[in-house]
Amino acid sequence: MKPEELYATAMEDEFNNWLAKFDSLEALFASRHQLHATLTKQQLDGSIEDHSLIIGPVHVSSTSRVLAGAIIRGPAIIGPDVTIHHGAKVLEGSFIGAGSRVGSGAVVSQSILMNGSIISENCVIQNAVVGAGVFIGAGALVGETQSKGGAGAFVGDNANLRAGSIVRAL
Repeated sequence: MKPEELYATAMEDEFNNWLAKFDSLEALFASRHQLHATLTKQQLDGSIEDHSLIIGPVHVSSTSRVLAGAIIRGPAIIGPDVTIHHGAKVLEGSFIGAGSRVGSGAVVSQSILMNGSIISENCVIQNAVVGAGVFIGAGALVGETQSKGGAGAFVGDNANLRAGSIVRAL
């Protein structure tokens, strides 16, 4: 998957132009802060339930849902047809690709989730790139607590990680 395929519908011309600059996910991940720096306000077009908390510059696509009790702290981009479940946290520096799901109690921080990724309940995804169509079972840990300049872990497209899996960079 090429970086420009991350977002199924155009968020804005600037976003699409930015994605087109990269020929690899590694380059995209290393430069994601440049994109997040362009977010200067909240753009909450999706369905945001009561008792969810959105802090800072966050873009939520018009076809996405943020359920009650979820927390999104920007800068963060939530693509189309995404569901952020009850009690999930999407924290600064994260990009959630089209059609992805972030389960109850899961935490995603400083990470890129590609299109159609499913993150089950109580997972922690930190400083990582998760490929398209990936399923991550309950309680899994993916990535590193501290970024060492690049992604802490890469999970390839269509991977299936069982509950309780731990994936770290070598």
